[in-house]
Amino acid sequence: MFTLENHQSLVKISTKGAQILRWFDIQTQKDILWKLDEKYWNRVAPILFPIVGRLKNDAYRFQGSSYSLGQHGFARECEFDVIESTKSSLVLRLVSNAQTKAVYPFDFELVVVYELEGSSLKAKNRLKNTGEHTLFASFGAHPGFHLIDDINEYSIHIPGATKMERHLIDNGLYTGETMWLHFDHEGFLKLDDSYFEKDAIVFKHEQIRKIDLYHKSNRILGMEIPGEEAPYWGIWKKQGAPFICLEPWWGLADHVNFDGDITSKEGINAVIPNESRSFEYSISI
Repeated sequence: MFTLENHQSLVKISTKGAQILRWFDIQTQKDILWKLDEKYWNRVAPILFPIVGRLKNDAYRFQGSSYSLGQHGFARECEFDVIESTKSSLVLRLVSNAQTKAVYPFDFELVVVYELEGSSLKAKNRLKNTGEHTLFASFGAHPGFHLIDDINEYSIHIPGATKMERHLIDNGLYTGETMWLHFDHEGFLKLDDSYFEKDAIVFKHEQIRKIDLYHKSNRILGMEIPGEEAPYWGIWKKQGAPFICLEPWWGLADHVNFDGDITSKEGINAVIPNESRSFEYSISI
C-alpha cells in the first residue's frame, strides 16, 4: 500500500490492480471514495483492462482461436510493479506474462501514473504494444464515490447538456434499445434509484469532457478528461448502496448480437507494434 499526501488530501493506492482504495479530504475530514463493504460490492476504484464490461458468453475470438475473459478483464486482479514513488506521485506497471497471455494473447506494457496536485488526483494510463502484431484493447476507470444521503438528493451536471441518449443493457450486454434522459436548463440530471434497476446509465459519443456530482446544491466532486474526451461514460450504483460510480470508458461491453471477433468489437482500440495509447482523467474535489 502506498500513500500520497498534501495539505488537502490523503490517498492510498494498492499495487494489486493499481486500485485507489482511499481518498480522504483533510480539510473537511471526509472520505471521497466509499468504504468497501462486500455486502454491496467488492471493489473501490478498479481499473478496467483489457475489456470494459461483459463479453457475450464471457468469450471472444482472435485469429481463429477462442479465449475466455471475465467482466472488466484481469488487470484489477494483477499485481503491478512499482516503478517510482514520491510523496505526491506513484508510477505502477503491468506487463504481459504467461498468465495474461493464456486469456489475452497480446504483448503489452500498461503504465499507471497517479499524481496528487492540490485537490485533484490525476491518472495517466499508457498502454504500449510490445509485441509483433496489432493489439486490441479497451480501458476504463470505475471509482466508487461515498454518498452521505439518499441518491435522490444527488444530481450529475454535464456542461451544456439538454438531453442525452441512454444505451440500455440487459444481463450485461447492450440490446440496441435507447431512451432519452432530459437535463434541466442548467445541465443537471436529478438521480434516482430507478435509473439503476437494470444496470448503468451509459452514454456513447456525447463529447462529454466533464461530469460533476452534486449533493443538493453543493458540488461534491468532478471527473474530467484533459485531452480528447472519453468516447463512452457509465454512471452506476447498486440499489440501496452508499456509493455511486462515475466511469470514463475507452471501450464497451458487447452487443447481444456481437459475433465475438475482438478486431471488430465496438469501441475497441487498435494499437500497432511499438506504439502507445493513452487514457487520462482527473478527479477534483
